[in-house]
Amino acid sequence: MNVNVLSPVVKYHVSSSRRISAICTFNQLLFVGYSDGGIDVYNLQRDPQSISERLKSPSRSENESLPLGDAISRVTTELSPIRALSAVQLNYPILFVIEKTAVSLYRYRENGLKWLNTLSEGTSITATEIFVRNGRICIVMGIKRRLLFFSLELREEQVVIHSKKEYALKDKVKSILKISDDNTCTLLVGVISDFVVIDLEDSHQELGTINEINIENFTRSFSYFGFSGTTPSIHNVRSPLNEVFIFKDTQAALLTLDNNMIKSDISPINLHSAPLDVRYIDPMYLIMIYYKRFEVVNALTGDVVQKYHHNIASGNLSVSMDGDTLLIASGNDIQHFYVLDFKSQIDQYLTLKSQTVLKKSRDPKNDPHLKALNNCIEFVQRTEVNHEFFKDHLNDPAKQKELLLRDIFKRKALYLFNTFHRYHEALVEISSEWIVSYEEILQLFPTFIKADNAVKFPMSSESSIDSEFTNLKATDLEDSLKAEHSTESGTEDYMDSKHFKQTPAPTIRSLNIEESSTQINIRRFLKAVANLVIYLTEQRRIHSFFTTTDDKSVFRWHGLDITASDLYPNVSKEDMHSFLEETITTLDTTLFLCYYYTKPALIGPLLRLPNNYCDSKVVFKTLMSNQNKDGRPQYIKELLDFYFCRSLHENALEMLYSLLLEDADISQEANDLAGNLSLIVKYLQRLQETELGLVFKYCKLIIELDKDQRSTILEKVFMNDSFECETYDKREVYEYLMKDIASEQDAFKYLKWIILSNPHMLEGDKKEIKVFFHTQLGIRFISLIEINQEAHAKCSEKLFDEAKSFFLSSSYIDIPSLISKCSDKGTFFIKLKVCLLKRVHKHEEAVDILFHHLKDIDEAMKYCDKIYHESNSKDVGVSLFHRLLDNLLVKYNDNINLIEKLLAIHGSKMSTVHVISALPKEFPLYKLNSFLINDIKLRNAFLLDSRASRVLNMIRELNTREKLYHLQDTHYTISSSKQTCEICHQNLGYSMFSVSNDNKVVHYGCLKELSKNK
Repeated sequence: MNVNVLSPVVKYHVSSSRRISAICTFNQLLFVGYSDGGIDVYNLQRDPQSISERLKSPSRSENESLPLGDAISRVTTELSPIRALSAVQLNYPILFVIEKTAVSLYRYRENGLKWLNTLSEGTSITATEIFVRNGRICIVMGIKRRLLFFSLELREEQVVIHSKKEYALKDKVKSILKISDDNTCTLLVGVISDFVVIDLEDSHQELGTINEINIENFTRSFSYFGFSGTTPSIHNVRSPLNEVFIFKDTQAALLTLDNNMIKSDISPINLHSAPLDVRYIDPMYLIMIYYKRFEVVNALTGDVVQKYHHNIASGNLSVSMDGDTLLIASGNDIQHFYVLDFKSQIDQYLTLKSQTVLKKSRDPKNDPHLKALNNCIEFVQRTEVNHEFFKDHLNDPAKQKELLLRDIFKRKALYLFNTFHRYHEALVEISSEWIVSYEEILQLFPTFIKADNAVKFPMSSESSIDSEFTNLKATDLEDSLKAEHSTESGTEDYMDSKHFKQTPAPTIRSLNIEESSTQINIRRFLKAVANLVIYLTEQRRIHSFFTTTDDKSVFRWHGLDITASDLYPNVSKEDMHSFLEETITTLDTTLFLCYYYTKPALIGPLLRLPNNYCDSKVVFKTLMSNQNKDGRPQYIKELLDFYFCRSLHENALEMLYSLLLEDADISQEANDLAGNLSLIVKYLQRLQETELGLVFKYCKLIIELDKDQRSTILEKVFMNDSFECETYDKREVYEYLMKDIASEQDAFKYLKWIILSNPHMLEGDKKEIKVFFHTQLGIRFISLIEINQEAHAKCSEKLFDEAKSFFLSSSYIDIPSLISKCSDKGTFFIKLKVCLLKRVHKHEEAVDILFHHLKDIDEAMKYCDKIYHESNSKDVGVSLFHRLLDNLLVKYNDNINLIEKLLAIHGSKMSTVHVISALPKEFPLYKLNSFLINDIKLRNAFLLDSRASRVLNMIRELNTREKLYHLQDTHYTISSSKQTCEICHQNLGYSMFSVSNDNKVVHYGCLKELSKNK
């Protein structure tokens, strides 16, 4: 893998007889230390744009002199060579000059370097670590087997030693690295034979050696270093992600710092020789500097990313790195390198395919392009959110980082899909998780499985993607599935077929190879579609969330709040809602097609979802094209469910009616018509009140096709127990049955159904509506009785009984209107009229009708007797009997026997005086024999009852007097409120009293308490 991380800028040559022994770049300053102890300070050009212009300049020289800023020589009294330089920033830059036995501190200002202090122990310093903590300068020096810790405080123009501590080790110190954050002070100290972790805050407590620390803190010990008595080269490098890379000769290890826990593991970096120096480049590179060359290594995989020959043959190299600037010095030469910007490195990874991959690799682990994509993903993930590249965009930096990763993962998913057939990883693990655009994914599939035939993609792809499934046809898939089915059910042996015997061998071989290749491709396709279904399901969930909420809604993804505009930045806010609806339509329609071709059993559940957005034209065309052996569509019920859930009721009914017409034209068999007719009726039953117009329209159409089924159809549609039927406007339905259908019989059935069979249907309606329906039912009763009374006597009698029961029980009929509808012709009408007159208490008129029109004295007497025995109607009953007697007396001679009958049966309910006075003088007395005997008996019985009642009242009075006298004898006297209670010996006062067993007046509460204690 060849990715340029470092780019050479220029090679500088210092014109001096002195040799460079150390360099340090800090804040655009270059400090150069020489072997004679002198120090020069230079201004270093670090602006990327200026560097780029210098690289492009034709006048650029191989040996270019730096602008000389300030040069100070012989700053040390012993003229000893400078081993290393380091710098920190406090109020101003502080330069640390590290010599063999001392560390000197200098302040840098525009006028040059000024000495501040020197720390010296008089012996050779083997390692140093300098850092700033809590505003103080901390210097840790390794001297033989000792570790010295200095805490320096900056006071005006002086540096004062605040504290000094010393710690003894078991071996010589070779390297020191601070591995903790600013709040703690933990050091990793490399000695000749081991590495020691020391906590300087806790009284220099030694946490242990790498080999001795508890196994819970380490996943693997460091015994693999192969310690020896020789002096190894040791390099420690720490990354901003709490990783420490340890190099000892040619061996490498990795320490991970996690909440004061140190975990160790073998580093994947494989070194062929010990490096002279090691530096870290954010976010995941290590620079291994050797003789004449350096290598940029991926710290996570150990892969060499870049090699560069710097042609410095000396082993006395001095290296300094500050930000994106790397300097390597030796002798009088300084080579300047620049870390390429973020975008340049990513572009190299993403374009690596066209440079190195010429054909598809079968092993993903060794595929250069896939490795490049994985490295690019790791590169972006390890880059901190506050990187300048993310800040250059309008979005939140964290969100911009995730969206960039989303684009890289998209490339990886497409590559895995096409190259390695890893459909689950590409579609589910990556595309679903990273919300990869459906447009990119659907390009991988053939045309017949995509919804773009009917739904236009709102976005154009950056580049078309060739997939192995692009040219696959639906017929190939169907033929393959049929072939597999026929093979399973048992077919003719292909070896015995005529085709095999008559075909030459080369043709058969080519045929088998072609069939095998097609079968493999189809099996892969089915596997890919199975994972595509999971991807589409997840995408429709996310996009449905955006469509069901407002424009400012956010979706929680990877710990961030993203909007639809983040996923589709090229779509304006005004068009976003319609765009999302089109997107969901495409997703759902594609999902439907996937099920149709691969999992037909799931078509129904998908189409029954209330929030599915499948394109209705695609669904209709697809399902109607699939027919059974008899030529009928196979998925009618699924299509109807889809139309119903999408409220496309007119489309559904139009389709069913057309199928019904086709069946009617082709065949007149009852079964053929009944099937589709039943489907239409069932669909109409599911429609609610808002679709009542469609119900009326198609009810009439199907009735015209089969008029014999009129009543059955109307009953199933308008008189069922469903909730939808109960929501219909009952008055509209009634008028529809009366006017459009013109069927009084069916209207009558409907009225009976809503009033008699389901009285709850009118409970919430106003009184005017109830009166209307009850009255209409009464009118329909009268009308049907009139129609059937001559031709169908039994039917009329049944209708009369129902009508009479309804007239007597209904509280909402308009009685005057019904009375006017009842004619005087026919027994049933007269009786119904009598019932209605009884409801309005026109009893005399009712008796007159029974006597004069019906000529039925028995019915008249029954009527009077019923009124007589009703509560509070005795006087009315008596008057009715008198009126009936008067009517009989009009034709006295003809009715003399009827008069005798009336008086014999009901004479006791009439006034004797009125009867005697009303009868003519010539009326035979023997006809009054029964009447008078009954009257005398009644009066005697009344007299006896009165006397018995008087005696009983006298006895009751005596008993009452006796009880009163007894109560007066058994009394208890309270003289005054100061009378004492026999229990508590307190005044009785005016509280509640009671009497004890010994007949003493006491407090009620005291007596109750006394009974409890007992």
